Amino acid sequence: LLEKFNLTDGREPQTYGIGIKELWDVPAEQHKEGTVIHTQGWPLTDCAGGGFIYHQENNQIAIGFVVTLDYENPYLSPYEEMQRFKTHPSIKPMLEVLSKRSKTGAAMTNLAITSPRSVIPGSIKICTKSETPARHSQNSASSSAPFMPGSICG
Repeated sequence: LLEKFNLTDGREPQTYGIGIKELWDVPAEQHKEGTVIHTQGWPLTDCAGGGFIYHQENNQIAIGFVVTLDYENPYLSPYEEMQRFKTHPSIKPMLEVLSKRSKTGAAMTNLAITSPRSVIPGSIKICTKSETPARHSQNSASSSAPFMPGSICG
């Protein structure tokens, strides 16, 4: 299908990244369920990546950071970049009232402009729960709309 309908025309080659996510408990008065914050860049200088903060149910916040795996600096540590990300003046005060619950890491493919187009004649790709639509911004962005399974991906 990719070739037949030219679904990768105008798209970049697939890239990969590594992500670190921490789950934090937050006081109810500081929790805004459904809030989504994406950042891009800082503290990275020589490669692509960025952070995210998701206000989830049960007074929990997922905070994470993703670094693309095409970086050239052999000393760059995605984990250490995540720790620096949490020192940003807009993020650090938020963490001072939270308690960490868990942390995880994962390798992943980066979507956005690398994904094939979602619509072809007679068909449309619908997101599953494991896929989230790409929502990126230059510095940071927030949205009160949580991911909804069944959204159009791409």
